[in-house]
Amino acid sequence: MQKRDCVILGFIAIIIGGAMLSIELYCLRFLQYAELTAFGECDTYLSTYIFRFPVNIALLISLSILIGGIVILSQGMKDKAK
Repeated sequence: MQKRDCVILGFIAIIIGGAMLSIELYCLRFLQYAELTAFGECDTYLSTYIFRFPVNIALLISLSILIGGIVILSQGMKDKAK
């Protein structure tokens, strides 16, 4: 892959990973509201939802995309500097 392509791919991965992470964190409020509606009570802190099964897998996927984009971008920038 060319250096320019690595930089572009890194930027795209960072943007997509950041957008996915942001959307997932905002959707935690909807998860909290759904639990409140269904059961009449919910956890006060949103951080408790992060450690539950489907949410933690989704967060790990978006974080891995974000970190992968950072790694690809840094490799492309390092190669470009030479």
